[in-house]
Amino acid sequence: MTDPPKRVVLEKSRTVRRRYQRSNKRLKFTASQIARIEREEERERRAQKLREKEKKRIANKKKKAEKEAKAREERRRLGVSDPSAPTVPSSQPSLFNFLKKGPQALAEQQTTFEDTEPDTISTEADTCEESGSENDELSDAEAVGLATSVGNVDGSTESNEVKSGENDEDEFSDCSIFYDEDVIREAETAATAQCTVRAPQDRPAPISLPAEESFRDDTALLLEEFAWEFDTDEEFEQELARIRSDPIHFGCPSSGLSLAREQRQRTISRQTKQKMPFLTINNHQLHYADSHPNGAPANGQTIIFIHGLGSSQNYYFPILPYLTPHHRCITLDTYGSARSPYTGHQISIASITADTIGVLDALSIPQAIAIGHSMGGLVATNLGIDHAPRIKAIVAVGPTHPSPTLTTTMTTRKQTVTKAGMEPLANSIPHQATGSGCSALAKSFIRELLIAQDPVGYGALCEALAAAPRLDYAAVRAPFLLLAGEEDRSASLEGCRVVFEGVASARKSMVVLDRVGHWHCLEAPEVVGEVVGRFVGGL
Repeated sequence: MTDPPKRVVLEKSRTVRRRYQRSNKRLKFTASQIARIEREEERERRAQKLREKEKKRIANKKKKAEKEAKAREERRRLGVSDPSAPTVPSSQPSLFNFLKKGPQALAEQQTTFEDTEPDTISTEADTCEESGSENDELSDAEAVGLATSVGNVDGSTESNEVKSGENDEDEFSDCSIFYDEDVIREAETAATAQCTVRAPQDRPAPISLPAEESFRDDTALLLEEFAWEFDTDEEFEQELARIRSDPIHFGCPSSGLSLAREQRQRTISRQTKQKMPFLTINNHQLHYADSHPNGAPANGQTIIFIHGLGSSQNYYFPILPYLTPHHRCITLDTYGSARSPYTGHQISIASITADTIGVLDALSIPQAIAIGHSMGGLVATNLGIDHAPRIKAIVAVGPTHPSPTLTTTMTTRKQTVTKAGMEPLANSIPHQATGSGCSALAKSFIRELLIAQDPVGYGALCEALAAAPRLDYAAVRAPFLLLAGEEDRSASLEGCRVVFEGVASARKSMVVLDRVGHWHCLEAPEVVGEVVGRFVGGL
């Protein structure tokens, strides 16, 4: 006699459950099954509510992002800096933003977007839901798969619960999705673990090196590497004592790999310094470049270039091809700018003038043509006044004219870089201080010049400009060329005309460059190079 057919339950879908709920005649639920069904229905209602709120939150976040993007684009179009931008130093902006985000900022962010119930779901699960499938709810097959994946944990829990009843037979114990709260917590923990990136735990043991084998305690190497940065032996000894007392540098053992890397970096740095030409002028280092170290070509001139505030010798690089084939060109980084490190000495227009004469003396140059841009134009003009025998001619490119407005502007700039670093100025000056003909490539280069500056050195140069005295332009007798930008708002045409009309040179000329702002050599290098080349060639 054949066995009667067995009743097989393929799956526990919501359709099957609802059919059983509608007709209690086919199956009579036990107390434990009814309790789990009610818990499952409550969970589904909460999950649906969470999904709706999450969709609403994402929509609001998208609207806010679009609004901020429009406002940001409008500010970029008008050349206005972001007033709500965080204060970021020029070195590591991303790391700085991460470190500056404290508990208060996190609380404000949670208050802005928080519209979910606090007791519904954990933060980890919410993160996984947002990064994964956040639009559609789990299908019946996915639900069955989830129950199967945690079956090992589920089996013991359900069996205990059935036994705790009145010996009721649980028909769905083998493939039920009506799991209890413990299984939910286990499933959420497993899902969270998949979204969490585990940090590597297998780290090599640090290698502790004795002091005599580590360069950190080698006074001879320290002297060779860093002694030139200090004016006196006492300053060097104080700095050496400070480094030795720092636990970050001396108290922590270093691995062999990091030691080899640091030694290699020291070697590269030492070789680079040997290749890069520096001059020690007035107790500080000045970086310079010389196109003809052995002297000017035959029938050629010697030209020294002084750049402006927030710039470097590379500002003149686009016009050098018009001059170097026939003339000796010496470009230098002003003290406190670019590769000429700032060491705390006070800066003034007179001190920059003295540094320029010091460079000529160090290179044994008796006379040169001085070309200066912006602040450098003020210095070049001052060279023609205080050191007339050493200056053969002057080219002032958008020279700065001392005024109360200049003092106020420079004071404000120093406060800005002291508080927020170079990035606010690097993001605004390339748009506000250039003309309508300036290319995007030139603006990006201007931004790089600015953001690479030392904020402390830049602030000291701002103080020098704020305290700049009015010059006696009538004392200038050397041939004089002034280049002005038609759209220059930093060194306006009115200020340039005051300088030009005050100069008493017998040979002087002024050229206005169309659609050019304050960065003449980068905005119109061909025009500037040709004009300067003709002027120098005619001397």
